[in-house]
Parts: sequence; structure tokens; C-alpha cells
Amino acid sequence: MILRKIFMLLFLVFHMFLSGCISETSNFNLVIKRNNDSLIKEIPNNYGNSYYIHAFYNLPQVIKIENLENGSISPQIRIWHKETFKDSINLLSIKKLNNKWTAEIGYIQLGHNNEHDSIISITPHLVFKEPKSGWSNLILRINKSNFLKLPDFHSIDNYHLHLDGEVVTVEISDKGYYRVISYPQPTTRNINEARKLIEMINYFEEEFNYKIL
Repeated sequence: MILRKIFMLLFLVFHMFLSGCISETSNFNLVIKRNNDSLIKEIPNNYGNSYYIHAFYNLPQVIKIENLENGSISPQIRIWHKETFKDSINLLSIKKLNNKWTAEIGYIQLGHNNEHDSIISITPHLVFKEPKSGWSNLILRINKSNFLKLPDFHSIDNYHLHLDGEVVTVEISDKGYYRVISYPQPTTRNINEARKLIEMINYFEEEFNYKIL
């Protein structure tokens, strides 16, 4: 009986240790095929000309975070949410640094001039948070979902762009890889891909106890 209890205790300790190792070493399942040190970019053709992209295009440099367009040294995901008439942008940034996962979440305050036609200040309000169910479960959920492979809205039939409203932009990067997708007004779309995006964002909101949308 005593030996059985000792065995069960050792098994529990080993399981906890193994879970910790998984949370620190697991990565996104990006399935990237590239030659040598080439850079793969998956960017919509009209990405640079789209009105919504300017909501965050220069923000990484201003708020002193890494620009992901040329890939990153480790896996990263950024989710940006901007509403047309709101003076802030919500951001969730998940990345792996020195074999440890971290997440920053919060908002970026935009200060406008009196005419409200120019941005004169940008102030980040971001905090580090841990997912309530642990990193191993979070990364597992990301990999099991279709979140990383969702197409940009331009390639979805009958997904038309409205001039006003909200937009969700997702950046995905790794060594030699960069991908960006956007979904205007995803909460109002009766489209399968938009529903999958919202479902994943709702999961992140619950895990980090912060409202993104």
C-alpha cells in the first residue's frame, strides 16, 4: 500500500514536470516549407493600399516592439483590434522568448489634434499576463484550431469591405516566415471563417481575462 502511494506520488510529480516542459518548448504548427534561409511572406496583394492597415502599420516602431514583417527569431502572434471612431487599439501579443512563452495584452491610446484628423500621440498600456489554463493548453488549443491557417478576407467569397466599423488584423511570424490577415467587422458576418476567428478571440479573452473585441 505504501509502495503504491509512493509510485502514485512519483507519477504525479513526473506528470507535472512533463507538463511544464511542454509549456516551455512547444511551438505553433506552422508547417513552413522554404529553401535555405529564404523568407516566406503571405501578404494579400492589396495589403499596402488597404485603409485599415494604416491603423497599426507603423505602431511597432512607435511603441518599441519588434516589426515582424521580415520574420522573427521565435514564434509570435499578434492580434490587433481597431474601431473606426475609437481612440484606441486593442492588442494581444503572444511570443516565445528564450524558450519561454509570454503574452502582453492591453490597448494603445491614440491622441488626436483638435480637428481629429491627425494622430499626435501614441501611448501603450500593455501588461504581461499568463493564461489561466496554462501555456501547454493554450498552445495545444491554437494548434488544434484552424486559427493560424485562416485566409485573409479578400479571398473569401461575398466578404465585402465596408468603409466604417471595426477590423481585426492578425500577424503570425517565425524564423523566415511572416503572414498577415484581416477581417473587417467579423462580429457581424455570417461567414464560417469569421466565426472561427471570433471563437478563437473569445477563447483568448477568457484565458487572459481581458476584452479584445
